[in-house]
Order: sequence, then C-alpha cells, then structure tokens
Amino acid sequence: MLKNLNRFAEQKTNWIVKSLIVITKNLITYAIKADEYIEKNPTVYLSRKNLGDFEHESCLIKAARTIHNSFKLCLNDRNEEIYQSRRNSVYFFVGQELKIYFNLQNRDLAKNMEKVLISKQQDLPDLSSIDKSQAITYLYYSGAIACGEGDFKTAYLKFKYAFQLCSKNDLK
Repeated sequence: MLKNLNRFAEQKTNWIVKSLIVITKNLITYAIKADEYIEKNPTVYLSRKNLGDFEHESCLIKAARTIHNSFKLCLNDRNEEIYQSRRNSVYFFVGQELKIYFNLQNRDLAKNMEKVLISKQQDLPDLSSIDKSQAITYLYYSGAIACGEGDFKTAYLKFKYAFQLCSKNDLK
C-alpha cells in the first residue's frame, strides 16, 4: 500500500504526507509482528521456502526500503512554497528509518542516512519549525550515531537539544 501511495504522492503536495505517515507507522508495526511470527514458527517459513515461494529477508528490512522511498519523495520535493512542501516531513521518515536500523543493529545504514541528511541540510526546514516529536526522534538517533563515532561533544549537544524539546510531562 505504501509503495502505491508513494507513486501517487509524486504528483501531489504535502496534503498526502499525513496518509504516508499513518501507513508507515502501521507498516512498521506489521513488519515487526510478521518477523516475530516467522521467528516463532520456522516450519511455516521452511515449508514455503522449499516451495520456492520466497527468499527470507526480514520484513522490517523490506519495510525500511519502502519507507526510504517516502523519505526520498519528501527530500526531493522542489515545491518552493513552504506550506505545500513535503520537505517538512523528511525528519519523520528519517527518524523511522533510523529507528529500524538501530533495531536491526545496522549502524552503517544509519550513518549513511545521517550523511544524506547533512548534505541536504540547507534545503530542509529548521528543526525548531517541525513537529517536536519528529525533531526529538531524529536528534536522539543522530546523537546516538555521533556517540558511536566517538564525537561525544556533538552527541551531547543533540541529546541536550532533544531533551529541551521534550515536554515536562513526557516521562518516556
């Protein structure tokens, strides 16, 4: 569904992004559940594999690929009118991809996402102008990447900024 909606969204403005976000959240939930099911029921997978139906690849990895297309769709939006631009949602998709890559313990893909975002930074909205939850998620994972690279000063600044964006009522 997300693949088809991505194709449809290519010709649309930012009104379609809310649908992309909802479907992305659902896709991640279902991919995690599907991977858990396959892990708990390996005989189902093995019987399907012997029939040649599919090669096993984590459902979460497949979901990340599809979500990456949504990320590219938003990142490459050339709409100059900021209120109609899909670029405002780039940080949501980056945050979801980084969350998946950390879950899969694939730090290399996470670092690549961070590099892409840094290279396009001048075209993206400021973190203070986007939804706080998107900014906090991005800053947390970006700080974790910096920490893994040994850049503790940058990690500290990103973690601190993410913490400052949090509401006093946010316990999680």
